[in-house]
Amino acid sequence: MDRFADCIAKGRLKKTEVDLSRVATELRAALNELDRARARFRGGVWDEVTTQSYFAIYRAARAALLFHGYVDTNFYGLCIGVEHLLIEPGYLPAEAAVQVRDAKNLKDVVYNGGRSSRLESGQMLQRALAFTRIVLEVLALPEFESASRGLTLPETRERPGPARRPRGDDPSTQ
Repeated sequence: MDRFADCIAKGRLKKTEVDLSRVATELRAALNELDRARARFRGGVWDEVTTQSYFAIYRAARAALLFHGYVDTNFYGLCIGVEHLLIEPGYLPAEAAVQVRDAKNLKDVVYNGGRSSRLESGQMLQRALAFTRIVLEVLALPEFESASRGLTLPETRERPGPARRPRGDDPSTQ
């Protein structure tokens, strides 16, 4: 049995009626998450950029599953659904599956007290923007026609913080 059929058999993915209002609700939630992530990125709040970017990816993926008549019951089902419905038909590149999993892993690190760097959060935001843009284009719902054009990475400013000395520049050892 393939993994998609296995997810359905085990209840990780469930067949559902296509309800475009539910799809639109998930897409609006994804776009709201992206708006928050971009605002945090401009403000240099890297941990929040990471978590909001993950949730944008999650909501966009969920919208795609709903559009195809499926709903996930856990993250594994979501990933397999994305692979079967978006990657295998060629809408998303193969590495998108890894990016979704990596996004969740980095979000989990932040939730458990880890820190996200500017680079990591910027990469997460770029992935979330690209993923959401592709989902919007694939689903092609009239309400969201112009939404993908606004999905760009904002300029950022570093948050003020303590000055850091380069390694080996400790004045107490000189």
